Amino acid sequence: ETQRASRATNRPGPRASSVRERRLRELRDDELVRRAAAGDDRKAFAELIDRHKEGVFALLYRLLGRSGEVEDVAQNVFIAAYRGLPAFKGKAKFSTWIYRIAYNQAVTAIRRIASRRSRELQEPERDGEGQRQKEWSDPKGPTQEQGALAGQVWTAVEKLPTSLRAVVELHYGRGFNYPEIAEVLELPLGTVKTHLHRARAQLRTILTGGDMEVGKA
Repeated sequence: ETQRASRATNRPGPRASSVRERRLRELRDDELVRRAAAGDDRKAFAELIDRHKEGVFALLYRLLGRSGEVEDVAQNVFIAAYRGLPAFKGKAKFSTWIYRIAYNQAVTAIRRIASRRSRELQEPERDGEGQRQKEWSDPKGPTQEQGALAGQVWTAVEKLPTSLRAVVELHYGRGFNYPEIAEVLELPLGTVKTHLHRARAQLRTILTGGDMEVGKA
């Protein structure tokens, strides 16, 4: 009984927990990775996910399109990241590493549902499309005109092949530079530049009303 009381006394109260969480928020990603990889600090991993989940979801939305699929794939991403932490050497940034996992998981999902996606591309615009664009538009709050233009651009982006959508989202959506994109997608630097060039050219064709078969690289 004395031991139980002692353990209860030693438990951190709400204030102590709040201080600990604040300290975690002040740590760099690499410091959180070290704590989480040790296997005894799940809150460190939770903080990492909290920092990067918006970017992971944004990339998955851009690649997969449908929110139901995104939720499932995102969970797979976070599980894979947690299981892979002990093998993560820290040579890359955590953000680069988890986006690579997200991209690979998305590609796997796309292959699994390719036949269904091809049928859906022939259907009218899906319900909720406008809402999804709103959720992932500029967080600074664009004007109505800017928002409409951004919506048109990102709708056009969704007509690009997967590989081109990925580089557009990482570069323009997440602010990654060319070397970072190359690391995430495991592509040569020159290929990343070529993909972005082709993506811009195809977007110009789509936005100006030119004919381009959807999904062709």
